[in-house]
Amino acid sequence: MFLYGMDIEEFWENKRISYGYYGKLSELDFLKRIYDLKALPSCDSRFDNAEGDIWQHTINNDDYEDGWIFEDERFGLLNGEDEVLLKFLCAVFHPAVRNENGYWKEFLEAVNGLLHADGYELYPESKISGRDVFGWRKYDPEANALFIPFSQRNKKEIKARHIQLSLKMNLRKQIYNLLEKHSVVYRETTETGLDYDITTNECVFRDIAQFYQPKCYDEAGNYIETNDMQQFVLRNSPFYVLDAIEFFEKYNMDNDFASQINTLFSLYSVSYRLEQGQFHSILNSTPLASNAVALQEKFTSEYLSKQIELMLRMQTENPTDAIGKAKELIESCCKTILENEKIAWDKNWDMGKLTGETLKHLNLTPKAISDTDPVSENIKAVLGNLRGITTKLAEIRNPYGSGHGKSASFTGLETRHAKLAVGCSITFVTFLWDTYEGGMSK
Repeated sequence: MFLYGMDIEEFWENKRISYGYYGKLSELDFLKRIYDLKALPSCDSRFDNAEGDIWQHTINNDDYEDGWIFEDERFGLLNGEDEVLLKFLCAVFHPAVRNENGYWKEFLEAVNGLLHADGYELYPESKISGRDVFGWRKYDPEANALFIPFSQRNKKEIKARHIQLSLKMNLRKQIYNLLEKHSVVYRETTETGLDYDITTNECVFRDIAQFYQPKCYDEAGNYIETNDMQQFVLRNSPFYVLDAIEFFEKYNMDNDFASQINTLFSLYSVSYRLEQGQFHSILNSTPLASNAVALQEKFTSEYLSKQIELMLRMQTENPTDAIGKAKELIESCCKTILENEKIAWDKNWDMGKLTGETLKHLNLTPKAISDTDPVSENIKAVLGNLRGITTKLAEIRNPYGSGHGKSASFTGLETRHAKLAVGCSITFVTFLWDTYEGGMSK
């Protein structure tokens, strides 16, 4: 296409257009932007590197054929990794390269048409002086056909109260500030060819209106229509706030936006993560996850609550560290119980000693069962196994979990091992805390 041009329809007639991939630059200057030409070999024995070679044959003699770059194995555009070609194409449409008076928009559209077949697309990821800078990403035709926001995807679960969510006002304010920080003005074109400016907020409200009328609560408690993003975020259902964030991500041009949202949610112990433009719960819908949620609600310590959230997320993201967090959760729980009971503990205690002292001070056997009853021995055996779980967790953590140095040849455990460690940890801590709370209530 860059070599032979392409046909477009203009005023109901076909027109052949062309566009050079190096835009307003020389071919050599363009290639120097994306390759270290002095580090690449020369194909001409008279020169030490590719820079001298290319200068000789594109400037001094100008005897390279058009499009030579795409077949030159040094640059890997024809048979190399996909990422190499994608980065090359992003550079073609960079504001410092492209010819604004040329047909770059038509070629960009045609390039994306070809890339979509292979599951990629170029998209505006940032701006320089108001002009789009393009990056590349995976392309999902189904996701691009119609995006359904969080509140609508989960309408039944929300209505049945199977999904519950609370966003503190301080978090809402930070979310709004983040949206404003990354808000930009877009140039769109009407069907009749007229250009107009539109803000990210206006785009988001336009998309939300496809599903429901954007509203918020006023100071009198009335639920009224709004086009004010600040009021929509601060005075609305938390589920609608997630909608706004998801739609905003569609138009966002900063790659750090999702990570900044996730950092805020983690800071405020919100158990959702923004991935690929959609929020997903980091707590799977399993009995184990339900116990984890219950523990988060029981613990008054914000630290312990965050430990649970982090541990669950790490099961798949970083199994090795999840094992360490599982052991640390048990340690934190035991120390919290001992401190609340004003019982001194030694920082040099190992896991067995720490859990042993905690179990000793809890009423573990039901009062209706005497110490001489055989059932009592069975209960003690079960509790002994629980202690064994914690001890073995510590042993697993030493070579594989977080907090210990690793050799260069270190290979971590897998997700299934992390889930075993996390499951044991949550089961044991739930038992300890329920027993502790039961003693406090008597």
